[in-house]
Amino acid sequence: MYWERHQRRLQPRRTSDERIGMGFVTYRKLCGTCLGFPEVDWAEFNKDHSSRNSMETMISRLESLITRMNNAKTLHNYDNYQSALMDYSYTTYKAGTSAPGFENKYKDLKQFFVKNSTSTLPPEEKK
Repeated sequence: MYWERHQRRLQPRRTSDERIGMGFVTYRKLCGTCLGFPEVDWAEFNKDHSSRNSMETMISRLESLITRMNNAKTLHNYDNYQSALMDYSYTTYKAGTSAPGFENKYKDLKQFFVKNSTSTLPPEEKK
C-alpha cells in the first residue's frame, strides 16, 4: 500500500499531449496488429487503457455533480439571505414601535446588515 502511494507520487502528471499519444498508440495497435512493438504486453495495455477511460468518465461525472451542488448551494444561500433581510426589516419596524424584545434583537442584528454608502468617493476631510 505504502509503496503504491509512493510510486504514484513519483509518476508525473500526464499532459494532454501525452494522453493523445496514448490514444494514438491504442488506435494504431487496433488498426494493425503487426504495427505494435512485440515486447509490450498489449493485453495489459488494453486493460489499463480501458480502466483509465472508466476513471476519466467517473471523474467527469463527479466534477459535474460538484458543480451542480455548488450551484444549488448558491441558490440556497441567496434564499436564506433574502429571508434574513426580510426578518431584519421586520425587526427594524417592530423595534421602532418599541415592541418588547425587538430592540435587543435589532441591536444584535444591525452589525450584520450595515448599509453601504452610495458614494464611491472617499469622505471629505474637515478643516
